Amino acid sequence: MNWKKSMSILVYFVLLCGGAAAQENQKYKSDLKKIDNTKVLVALDGSFFAEYRTNCNGTPIVWPICSNDGLLMTRGYPMIDEEDPAKIECPEFKNIIENAKIDRISEALDHPHHRSLWFNHGNVNGCDFWTRDKQASIVHEDFLALKSCGKYALIKTKNKWVDEKTNKVLCRDVRTLVFGVLKEDNRTVRYIDFDIVITASEDNVAFNDTKEGSFGVRVPGTMDVDIMKRSKKIGNRNENWGGKILNSNGEQDGAAWAKRADWVDYSGPIPTRLNDAQLAEFAKKENKQDLKLASGGITIMNHSDSFRYPTWWHVRTYGLYAANPFGQHDFEPGTGDGSKVLKKGEKIHFRYRVLFHDGELDSKTIDRLYKEYTK
Repeated sequence: MNWKKSMSILVYFVLLCGGAAAQENQKYKSDLKKIDNTKVLVALDGSFFAEYRTNCNGTPIVWPICSNDGLLMTRGYPMIDEEDPAKIECPEFKNIIENAKIDRISEALDHPHHRSLWFNHGNVNGCDFWTRDKQASIVHEDFLALKSCGKYALIKTKNKWVDEKTNKVLCRDVRTLVFGVLKEDNRTVRYIDFDIVITASEDNVAFNDTKEGSFGVRVPGTMDVDIMKRSKKIGNRNENWGGKILNSNGEQDGAAWAKRADWVDYSGPIPTRLNDAQLAEFAKKENKQDLKLASGGITIMNHSDSFRYPTWWHVRTYGLYAANPFGQHDFEPGTGDGSKVLKKGEKIHFRYRVLFHDGELDSKTIDRLYKEYTK
């Protein structure tokens, strides 16, 4: 990849801030707040959107993430276990954490390595960055850019992939996240553009074939397709819970797993965000499964410039949702090996857009939004 392509996301951001969109941007205000060099809070129009965290058990993540209506769009476990609302000064963030604690009622407390929104991989030179069973970490090195302009905000970071057994750096990445909004049917849809360039900075590095990767999201428990199937194991559940999966080929639910597609949408019921007074009332309720529900979803789009587009989708009916261009032997047995070896100095590039939508988006609308994204 040449330097022009690696700079494309920054050029795109500059055009958004200074070009034809400038007048529209004046209607919005984005804010970034850096906290202790470990977190960056992103707000739009004075309302919390997301928080970039440089380290969650060995990998950078984004959590929490809120829709325009304030819905918590990803599972709070395991991050919520480390949050103490009593120590939080910001009233809005404290309210978000209190809501995330309520959402645990519907969540399967499994796979603690599924951390909201993240990028890593399960076999890099034999090191497992996905579950960290073999002690490997993606270590934040620096914030390269923090920019806000109108309805857009940008975070750019540099990170190193470390084999902790040998303390050897295997490769480095530069990831750029643009947080923005778009209008659709008089709705405001929030999105994150996730762009990552990985460089074999030290020596050759192999991203080996495994289904355990790579760009992942874990959806809220109420949205899991299989939540009612779990009800006998984990207690009573609300009959209105349970979501659906749809990809750009029209394949649904379990049939979407291991398929290559332009995009996948995971949608369904999400607990309505409660204000402080409603939280106090909810605490008195005996039936904690009786959550007030809203409708929403997450759409992940794989850009046509991304490595091995269209990617395979490791999307599970229990709530995992990942784009994985390396898992060929699991996704299409007998067709070949999905491993990719980068020679020293070689780069690999991935691009995704993640929409967080209140209410449902039909396939025709997503197709159109996908075309607008990729052009």
